[in-house]
Amino acid sequence: MKLEGKTALITGASSGIGKEFAYLLSRKGMNLVLNARSKDKLEEIKKNIESRSRVRVDIVVDDLSTNSAPKRIFNIIQRRGINIDLLVNNAGFGYIGDFEKEDYDKNREMIMVNVLSMTSLSRLFIPQMIQRGEGGIINVASLAGMRPFPYAATYAATKSYVYSFSQALWEEYRKKGIIVSCLCPGLTKTNFGKVAGREEMFERGLDPKIVAEEALIGFLEKEPIVVPEAHKNFMIEYGSKFIPRKKILEMAGKVFRVKHK
Repeated sequence: MKLEGKTALITGASSGIGKEFAYLLSRKGMNLVLNARSKDKLEEIKKNIESRSRVRVDIVVDDLSTNSAPKRIFNIIQRRGINIDLLVNNAGFGYIGDFEKEDYDKNREMIMVNVLSMTSLSRLFIPQMIQRGEGGIINVASLAGMRPFPYAATYAATKSYVYSFSQALWEEYRKKGIIVSCLCPGLTKTNFGKVAGREEMFERGLDPKIVAEEALIGFLEKEPIVVPEAHKNFMIEYGSKFIPRKKILEMAGKVFRVKHK
């Protein structure tokens, strides 16, 4: 898939992996549509990118935790006459801790952003890609989506959905010129840890710039699943078929368990 001159929609583009995708794709000559809740942060990224390149950067401020956001974003882009060639479903957040202590509304918002909005945006933009005979989607999942994760039960379950959904679409649309790739990073230095309440855990994570770069390489190689090289050892150990299920759950629990005083 040729990137130069095409347009990418990036959700959750105000920080972390989404922000790095914006800078990376702009260097490849792609025009951008950036989505997040923070207008100020998006404006700053837009200004920085347009000052160093000739690409066009549009902004759509909206909250993907609301049910009507995907359709609003889609309609705005249509009114502006923009064709989306690459959809990067990056927006998402999580919670780490005891399930019964998780805020009820935040739990529902997590499912809305990580699952429902990601699915809806894919559904809205794929038909246009089919008409053009070309397009792509990068869905950001997580290594946590490959197995159940106690103390991050809802988050891991949402990313399991992304993991399964993306692979199914990869097979369904690859012969129609559409590449669907699922990025599965491990610990990454983003705001995720702060939002999830475990900021210290993510301080040793991978640079989000490296994650975005490896994701794009995997996407262009038409890989259905992309795991950053630095995280593959964890995937091999945690995904082993030779470790009993109870032991795997115990191992996972030790990763995210919140120690009580």
